[in-house]
Amino acid sequence: MPKVIIFDCWETLFTTDINPHPFRVFAERIGQSVRDRTFVKSFETHLMLDGYADLRAPVGRLLDEWGLADKHNLIPELVAILDESTRHQVAFADTVATLTNLKTDYRLVLLTNSFKQGLDALRTGQNLDQYFDLILPSFEIHHIKPAREFFNEVIEHYKLPPAEMVMVGDNLLDDIKPAENLGMKGILLDRRGRYPGHDQRVTTLEEVVGRLDVMRG
Repeated sequence: MPKVIIFDCWETLFTTDINPHPFRVFAERIGQSVRDRTFVKSFETHLMLDGYADLRAPVGRLLDEWGLADKHNLIPELVAILDESTRHQVAFADTVATLTNLKTDYRLVLLTNSFKQGLDALRTGQNLDQYFDLILPSFEIHHIKPAREFFNEVIEHYKLPPAEMVMVGDNLLDDIKPAENLGMKGILLDRRGRYPGHDQRVTTLEEVVGRLDVMRG
């Protein structure tokens, strides 16, 4: 029977009301793509592995890694894109009701790759602490999903078998596979239809609740 439900944050519970997505705008402004997983992991490593008060330095290091030293004049613009993104964070329509429902029966965890300013704004704006027993951002534990150390933090915190934990996320490689490799159960929340053939795929949080009810018997 599951006792701990671990949620990914972005595109699972929360998103942006800006279109196109700010991270897409950021990437395209320097000739990159958010469809390039190598670039995304580089972006996350530079921006989300530590809690920077000033994002100019990590943005500069990101540009250096990608051979974009000639783009350094764009750093203020790129930082402004990230800053603006923090003011446009919204919950999906099914998020609040689902978290309110689940917190009565489970211990809820938020496990997220985030930059500090973004998560701080979300934590205040959406009052995350009323829902989550534990919030673990990448910039506090200095690991980026899919690193197994990130998931081990949850196991160590609760001292429970991984089989009693369920990971809910929108990314097969970052959320579901690493959790399952440690013995957790995984539920893939596929809001955008990226994984039509996956056997643990659902498309809404209401379906997540249904899967959990089945697990409880």
